[in-house]
Amino acid sequence: AFARSAHRRLRERLNELARWNEQSDLNVVHGDSQELGIIASGIAFMHSIEACPQAKVLKLGMTYPLPMEKIRKFAASVKRCVVIEEGDPYLLDAIKAEGIAVEGKDEMYRFGELTVPRVRRIVAGDLSSEAVPVPGKKPQLCQGCPHRVTFEALRDLGCIVSGDIGCYTLGVLEPFNAMDTCVCMGASITV
Repeated sequence: AFARSAHRRLRERLNELARWNEQSDLNVVHGDSQELGIIASGIAFMHSIEACPQAKVLKLGMTYPLPMEKIRKFAASVKRCVVIEEGDPYLLDAIKAEGIAVEGKDEMYRFGELTVPRVRRIVAGDLSSEAVPVPGKKPQLCQGCPHRVTFEALRDLGCIVSGDIGCYTLGVLEPFNAMDTCVCMGASITV
């Protein structure tokens, strides 16, 4: 009885948000190139302006619902428009579904960290092999951290340990092996 009316209200609210987002100050255009346009959000925006200072960049400050008319006008204002985003192509797929001509990154760039050099490679269409990242040290609790002593004691006593999210989640790793659950921040007490 409530779901149908709540769903209508949700759709109305999303439509209101979409209209608001078209005019929002959260979505800002940087630069004035007519050759290369980049659509990005979050850290991908920062990497894009550093990697391609000559580009015109649409920084999306609110990505749902997307400001499709603003995006459409932006893409039409440049000869080439590339969507730069981390991970899977959420923005790219949504924008292409609206019939807007944009490019995205190759499958190989879905994995690993998005960095300034990677953005340069994506924009250049460089599909050559990337250098293998230098392995870093394994994550560990800092020397002198009071959690180290706690985890050593819990391990040695054979306790069942419920943990929280934070640096002390590292108690699950060697040499402690002293955390059995980790649900979310603050859950250790309730678990």
